[in-house]
Amino acid sequence: LSRTIVDRVLRDGHAMLYVHGQDPGSASESIVLSRLETAIVAPLMGSRKPFGVLQLDVRRPGRGRFTQDDMEMLTVFASQVGLAIEHLWLNQQQQRAFQSTIGALVHSLLLKDPESAKHSERVQCVSLAIGRKLGLSPADTEILSVASLLHDLGKQGISDEVLFKPGKLTAQEKQEMDLHAAYTQGILDRIEYPAHLWDVPRIAAYHHEKIDGSGPFGVAGDDIPRTARIISVADVFDALVSSRRYKSAMTPQEVLALLKRGQGRDWDAVVVRALRDVADEVLRDVYGFETDARDDDGPLEQAA
Repeated sequence: LSRTIVDRVLRDGHAMLYVHGQDPGSASESIVLSRLETAIVAPLMGSRKPFGVLQLDVRRPGRGRFTQDDMEMLTVFASQVGLAIEHLWLNQQQQRAFQSTIGALVHSLLLKDPESAKHSERVQCVSLAIGRKLGLSPADTEILSVASLLHDLGKQGISDEVLFKPGKLTAQEKQEMDLHAAYTQGILDRIEYPAHLWDVPRIAAYHHEKIDGSGPFGVAGDDIPRTARIISVADVFDALVSSRRYKSAMTPQEVLALLKRGQGRDWDAVVVRALRDVADEVLRDVYGFETDARDDDGPLEQAA
């Protein structure tokens, strides 16, 4: 149909019915030129105004003609479709806004401490590899992805003297550094999340919780969300296999052995085992190591 008819439907917000041989007013020429036997043009209604049209037509004689009842049914259907499309569009807009917020936060950490930003990206990769091994649901995987990437965001609240100290921290300096988990939650609590990601601040903040309850928040065992337990293991693994300004890197076998010794006390044994199972994949894909962390009994058995 002509642009004139579409504009009229969009302007008035009412469906229009056309039947060949009946006078459709100003649309008669368009009907003839389009060789339509019958047509209905209904507005796609958003919450405020129409934003498009839904057209049904019959182009061959003898296939029936639309009636007023058909137009009324299509009007109701088009209204429902319009609201569904608008809802989808709004969700996409919200998702884009959320992703841009996450990107801005990561960039802010990159400006403050490039080393921590790169560490966070690697922790995200290791966490997701463990999550895949454990068969996390899509919802938990998305939470894990966001929380692991942002888990060290609170380091922006740590003084440069402590954050960038080249040597071992004193007891007082360690106490200040330990505050970064709470700072992370404080920052992330200020973001508006999609409903399925509402727990991201808590998951990110709990990345230093210990199975025995000796972590910064004093949460123990199964009270620590599984996604936070995954980030905790991935965080330690990356921190130890990577060289830092104040230490040399440990070998993957040494780190995996350390994690195994601490499982059940510091770290979740199931998560540690999952990391050992995907160790070769992680070392290859995340760190570029061409090495085999396994022996005949599986990852770590020889090293432990």
